[in-house]
Amino acid sequence: MRYAVAVSGGVDSMYMAWKCRHLCPLAITVDHGLRPESADEAKAVGTILRQWGLDHQIVKVNVPGNGSALEENARLQRYAAINDVCTAREISTVLVAHTADDQVETFYMRLMRGSSLFGLRGLLPKGHFPMVTPRPLWVERPLLTTPKQTIIEEMTEKQLPWFEDKTNHDPSLTHRNSIRSHLTQNPQLRQSLQELHRQVVEANKMIDGYATSLAKQVSITWDWHRGCCIIDGVRETDTEIMTRFLFYTLYPISSAKLYPWLYTKFEALVRRGLNGTVANLKFNFSNDRLTVSQAPKPRYTAGEVTTIDNTPRLYDNRWWVNSPKPMQLVTYNHKIHQQMVSPPLIGVVGMNGVLAEVYQGKIVGFPTFTGKSWHPKHNIYSTD
Repeated sequence: MRYAVAVSGGVDSMYMAWKCRHLCPLAITVDHGLRPESADEAKAVGTILRQWGLDHQIVKVNVPGNGSALEENARLQRYAAINDVCTAREISTVLVAHTADDQVETFYMRLMRGSSLFGLRGLLPKGHFPMVTPRPLWVERPLLTTPKQTIIEEMTEKQLPWFEDKTNHDPSLTHRNSIRSHLTQNPQLRQSLQELHRQVVEANKMIDGYATSLAKQVSITWDWHRGCCIIDGVRETDTEIMTRFLFYTLYPISSAKLYPWLYTKFEALVRRGLNGTVANLKFNFSNDRLTVSQAPKPRYTAGEVTTIDNTPRLYDNRWWVNSPKPMQLVTYNHKIHQQMVSPPLIGVVGMNGVLAEVYQGKIVGFPTFTGKSWHPKHNIYSTD
């Protein structure tokens, strides 16, 4: 397993880079270009890290927007840049410097938004990198139980350098900054939130354990070609346990791009008897059998195309596909595409909802059925 460490230059990430310098061959700094001094600061970070024995790579990104949109766009650009470097360098795990302070801020923000028990878990010590990637890329947070003050004290004692980003302390700039300022002024509230979060984490572990047991009691038959499955042996159980099981299991066949935000809709589905549509999936429950298939696409989206080449592309947020020569992919709809089918292909009436490969205006194959290079997206929510 090869590691990289994400280093912004702040005290937390510099501390982590120092602590993990013998483990990580590479440090990655993303320069968002949002401050005049950011480019020089990134170079200075590199100079220090190389003295500590780490290889260092700077990636510059352009971040559009302002306010909360700027914060979200910066996060997405940062993830994409780190993923590109890790893919090129064959890195499998990225270390990030979230601390105990970050955890309680996240918990408080989600609590105020009315998040579910699942969402109130907050940041995880280890999980999948927060974007869909062709191969599994993991993120670890080794400082998640370490208070920021402890880090500052040790860095000061060892006389190790770091860089202060003054924008992190401006409560008017981002929602997280305002939360951070509020908790700093109310240490008793911070302590109460930490204890409440600990209890939430323990409750979630218990529910996850029951969901894992449920997964072993049922029988799942996958049809990866069409992106659907049949689950046999489904019996009445606690709503939260069934919700977790479905949420953890069905991600690979869902085309929903905001999947994590649909958790409460899975819960509503369970409450109404496992019949309906959630996460672009259609559920039908009868006699202990749950059939999960792709929900029909609206006619105006069924004809959308995606160009593919030798680089793996995620199609319909479900399949990674690549082709030795440039082609296009469509979700087959017999009413729309039947005239495009080449003569050698038969039986296409029943292919609605399946990937179709288009070359020079003709459908020349169905990749998932004809052995072309494809695979379903990795299940980032699996409890295995």
